[in-house]
Amino acid sequence: KTSLVANFSKAATDFLSTTILEKPADEDMPEIGTVTIERADLETPIVLEQRDTSNDENTGGTMSDHQMTVPISAYLSVERSKDVIEGLFGLTASKILEVRPDEQAKEDAGITEPFATLTLDCSDGNPYVLKIGEAVTETNEEDNTKSTYYPVMLNDGEMLYAVAADKCPWATITPTGLASKLIFTTYVWDISELEVTVDGKQVSFANSGTDKDTASITKDGNPTDTERYRQFYSFLLQTAAEEVVLGDAPTGTPDAEIHYRTSDGKEDRTVAFYQVDDFNCYITVNGQLSFQCRSGYLDTLKHNLEIFDTDKDFQTTWQ
Repeated sequence: KTSLVANFSKAATDFLSTTILEKPADEDMPEIGTVTIERADLETPIVLEQRDTSNDENTGGTMSDHQMTVPISAYLSVERSKDVIEGLFGLTASKILEVRPDEQAKEDAGITEPFATLTLDCSDGNPYVLKIGEAVTETNEEDNTKSTYYPVMLNDGEMLYAVAADKCPWATITPTGLASKLIFTTYVWDISELEVTVDGKQVSFANSGTDKDTASITKDGNPTDTERYRQFYSFLLQTAAEEVVLGDAPTGTPDAEIHYRTSDGKEDRTVAFYQVDDFNCYITVNGQLSFQCRSGYLDTLKHNLEIFDTDKDFQTTWQ
């Protein structure tokens, strides 16, 4: 019967696993310290670094364990960054292109001078470098459908794999695709100093406590209502970017600036807003151009600061 001899008609690669890197058990999973993506179509690499997560119980799981440090300083979208950070572990190929490829085969696949390179710096000390060639599109002769894959090689190993395009996010991901639209995510009671400046007028808040029960807030040196401060900071948490913007930072005095420090000293962040036209603002983070938002946010920020000492509701929307 043909079933008895079927295995003898298979190619040698049919007996090899298409798993490029095994995914360890959760307890054995190494910590991923730094993720670096270098790509021919990017002016600078994308670098994601592990951040301190000790206070994440206060963020409701909305923050990634990593943050972008290059080309901009930005928090990450949990959903969109997960596969980029962890996807190499458990990555499988659609097929094996070649076993022990020679230098010519590597060059033909684009591995010698890769289109993209993913490098993971992990706690286990092992090297994880995935080289990715240019996309290849194939046509299925039976139904005339097309599929795209990327040739890849891990750690200059002995296998050249084909990875389906939808399993290879490092070949297409952009800073915009990774960055969260949230500008502020720090837990309110972790902040010891908050300074808000609009049109040259600065208001300074200070907190001598460490949680809701011990928080004691001053505004420009005078005691102020703790709940009112929390509501104002809740408005700041809704500050959202429209898109990532790369380039030279604006010069001159910003139209608004928000600066905060955390009580543990781990965060010292200055977010500045520069109105560029009637509709748009550029946002810099620690002096680096990072985002763009609607200019109506500036009017809302100014309004909320002006009504802080009243019992009026803070405005939380803008155009």
